[in-house]
Amino acid sequence: MAVQVINAVNEEHLWASTYDRNLDDIFEIQTDIATKVADSFSSNLAPLMHKQIREFQDREETNDVTAYTYFLRARHLLHGESESSVKQALEFFNKAIEEDPAFARAYVGRAECYLSLTMFASIPFVAGSKKGEADVRKALA
Repeated sequence: MAVQVINAVNEEHLWASTYDRNLDDIFEIQTDIATKVADSFSSNLAPLMHKQIREFQDREETNDVTAYTYFLRARHLLHGESESSVKQALEFFNKAIEEDPAFARAYVGRAECYLSLTMFASIPFVAGSKKGEADVRKALA
């Protein structure tokens, strides 16, 4: 995997590195990559980035790697912009919720699926809206 940092204002290439590891623990890999990126910046920017990384690590969204993997697959499919990809995303969000019923972001993703499916007329708008609203309430709880 290649990781790059590019200045969005002028598209200047700031930093890049290749990264090759086994995907046994996605959370450890995310933290490791984020730390390496933060370390690559100047000394005045690195402490701020390390602070943000620590804040990200402190959020307990899920500790279940399987649930998180399903979530990532679903997020990717949700933006496929086809009815079939949204339906597949819905299946993966459901699996993520089965693995970790307290995973709030999976409920939000599932709500997005329901609303997207109403746009494809796969489900009636009122039914999709009610299901989406129920999932958002679960996520907020």
